[in-house]
Amino acid sequence: MSARAAWRDRLGTSLAPALLPVTQRWHRLDRRRQRFALAAGTLLVAALVFAYVWLPAARERDRLTARLPQLAAQLARMQQQADEVRQLQSTSALAPVPPTAADIASLQAAFGEGSRVSFEPNRAFRVVIPKIAYATWWDRLGDVQSRHQLELASMALQALPGSNREVSIDMLLAERARGSAAPTAGPAR
Repeated sequence: MSARAAWRDRLGTSLAPALLPVTQRWHRLDRRRQRFALAAGTLLVAALVFAYVWLPAARERDRLTARLPQLAAQLARMQQQADEVRQLQSTSALAPVPPTAADIASLQAAFGEGSRVSFEPNRAFRVVIPKIAYATWWDRLGDVQSRHQLELASMALQALPGSNREVSIDMLLAERARGSAAPTAGPAR
């Protein structure tokens, strides 16, 4: 006996008590009624397949087909943006922006009221501070270097007479070279 036949026998013996009244009734029907029941069952199965399989699949296909132009437009936009990104990545660095009065005012505010800031050629700022505490200048210089991407190009520091902590400063701050690390501010304490 094959495995399939054995399985059919087991299934038949387990379902036999439940199907016995149905099979007995089926055999009592004449041929015309059996054919009618088979046709009705076939139509019922076809209607269920149409309602629960075909119809939802057709609706989903229509919904996706209607959404296709929107998705194609999104894809075109994303490809255009990707091209722009590639173009921007391949271009060289932008030319330095000329300093403005706002840059000078910002530096003057950073170093305090008594400071004088002027613009020098080659994108450099000359800062003259007649009197400032050394520690205060040191802190403000580090802050200005990090915020404005400037480096100390040259400096003249002079201790003020009669005070051991105040100095007079004349320094030149230049734009930091691209790719260079931030230099340390001024001389070591």
